Amino acid sequence: MPKASLWGGPVGQGSVFILFEGSVPQEEGWNIELPEHPIAVGTSVSIIEKLIEEDTGFEIVLGYSGWGPGQLDREIQTGSWLYSDLSPDILLSLPSKDRYEFAIEHLGLQKEKIWMNPIDE
Repeated sequence: MPKASLWGGPVGQGSVFILFEGSVPQEEGWNIELPEHPIAVGTSVSIIEKLIEEDTGFEIVLGYSGWGPGQLDREIQTGSWLYSDLSPDILLSLPSKDRYEFAIEHLGLQKEKIWMNPIDE
């Protein structure tokens, strides 16, 4: 049973990604090396089957969002994004409904004080 269904955009449909703690062969995805908990991004049905068989937690992501050259850098400069180091705790351990609050707290921020202002004011 899916935990949550989230929708955002713009999203390129037709792609499926499986996020899980661990690693994956290069031909089936890519690995994000983190000091304590490596995260893998898989792209095959066999990975999902293996994770289910091993009772390993995972997230399925349908589609993707992309940026043109320099677009993300400009959006960060204008204050459109908050970012931090990748945390497996946020991605894989918390229910999706609790992730925003945890991420804001992880950054040492209070959501009532977040403004959409450029960072280089």
